[in-house]
Amino acid sequence: MHKADFADGLWEETDWREMRSIDGLDRVIMDVVAKHPGETRKFLWYRIVQENFMRYLESEYITTVQRLVNEKRLTSPTERKTKRLNENCALYLNQP
Repeated sequence: MHKADFADGLWEETDWREMRSIDGLDRVIMDVVAKHPGETRKFLWYRIVQENFMRYLESEYITTVQRLVNEKRLTSPTERKTKRLNENCALYLNQP
């Protein structure tokens, strides 16, 4: 779609992913987790896509969720062998 829209134009050589910004993704994630505590990372991603279609990439979402857990803004009590989250990890806001 991008190639067809921008062929033979100024933006032809530009990757559409470079034209986006992930500003606000932290807030989007925190808001969705607040509204739906205990849902899995995978299911929360579906909710974010429904409200923000094509605004964020799944890889950006996964990286941001992991960072929010590392910063202790989110928590996941789901048992796992490593600190790394998987798609089945339930997420909650971390209560101080």
